[in-house]
Amino acid sequence: MGRQVERAGTSERLSVEQRRALHALTEGGKLKVLSGISGTGKTHTLIAAAKAYRNSGYTVIAVSPSRQGAERLKESGLESQGVLSKLLFGEVKRSITLHKLFHEIDWAKEGRRRYGSRSYAKDPLSLKTVVMVDEAQALSAAQMLRLVKEVSRAGGKLIMSGDVKAPQAFEHSGAFKALAQKISSSTTLTEIKRQDPSLSLDLVQGIGTGKVATVANLLRDETIFYLAETREEAQAQLIADWLTQAIASPKDNLIIVDTKEDAATLNTMAQAGLRQAGALSDVAIKTKAGYFRVGDRVMFQETSPTYGVTKGNTATIERLESLTKVAVIRLDSGKTRLLNLRHYKSLALAYALIPSEAKHKEVRHGFVLTQGRGRDISLVQVSRGKFSTKIYSYAAKHEREDTDTEWRIARKMVFQKEVDLAVVKKSLSIDRL
Repeated sequence: MGRQVERAGTSERLSVEQRRALHALTEGGKLKVLSGISGTGKTHTLIAAAKAYRNSGYTVIAVSPSRQGAERLKESGLESQGVLSKLLFGEVKRSITLHKLFHEIDWAKEGRRRYGSRSYAKDPLSLKTVVMVDEAQALSAAQMLRLVKEVSRAGGKLIMSGDVKAPQAFEHSGAFKALAQKISSSTTLTEIKRQDPSLSLDLVQGIGTGKVATVANLLRDETIFYLAETREEAQAQLIADWLTQAIASPKDNLIIVDTKEDAATLNTMAQAGLRQAGALSDVAIKTKAGYFRVGDRVMFQETSPTYGVTKGNTATIERLESLTKVAVIRLDSGKTRLLNLRHYKSLALAYALIPSEAKHKEVRHGFVLTQGRGRDISLVQVSRGKFSTKIYSYAAKHEREDTDTEWRIARKMVFQKEVDLAVVKKSLSIDRL
């Protein structure tokens, strides 16, 4: 397999650090953990590992806790398949949710119970299966426990990838962090690849490593931080700066805020600014969520198999029929969807998003309105922009005089509430992997 690993590392143009991680993920052992903050190239490294495994005769199943995450894995190319794997197993392209994987396992078990070897429901796991889990920090302890047990039962390999500093699972959280700290085959990526060398990269590193002084000093640079006296002033300045770039390409310029209230306000202001600049059509469709025009950036708030859209995906309106309320919408993946807005009523403007909505996005420029909501949220906010990120905040005049405002906001952005989980080694079946 060593030759396939070298070829995969070269074809994917991995850095020295990523190559070391690739070797760690493909060497002996059944359980591997890859961790790193957002932008360090975890998915890119997983793609290389998947290529090496597939070309060595393995079936790779890419798994994400969310449907949106599974779609992102498909778009990234993680589900592509090598020639040797096609010859051995036929076309096997798998990028699914964790819920779907568990459903297929249960279905196969029920089939064997009822029909024995005559069952057509086949177990998705085997000795020649590698399960790669992206965003593993979102798995609860129960999900983690079952996944490890199922892969161990089948004799396959399990690779968990995630960020120990990102928001953990809502239910029984901290399993991924505990796993990363406990097993010896854990690998960490530290070099940020998403951002170009700039102040934005330094900001991501400063927040990720918890360095308040570094972040505070960066916030004193006017090219990266704007401090207003009121929220309204900060919002107005953000939209003015955003419009200078977004008129030409709204898709490449994303606004990320702390609250849904801020998102609603800035979405309205952004749409009004684009309309005034002539970037949106005069024809509009009125819905319960407001007016939509050709050129608007939108987000789906509900999954609809009928229309082929997934909750959280973003897109651009390309055409509108005002009488029938039919919209032609191009997803960011490049696919086109036809929506009847009389039936699908869960469309929202997507110029400004909250962190949970923006965590899967990657754009050229980020515009952040924040008061500092903790390290996990701040990392999402400042790491979406590939080339630049500018932060906007506000503080009353008397607050500026009483305290070092930049230090206070930096401290809020870096603050991390630790969520630890005691995981018994035996219960996670680590010894058997």
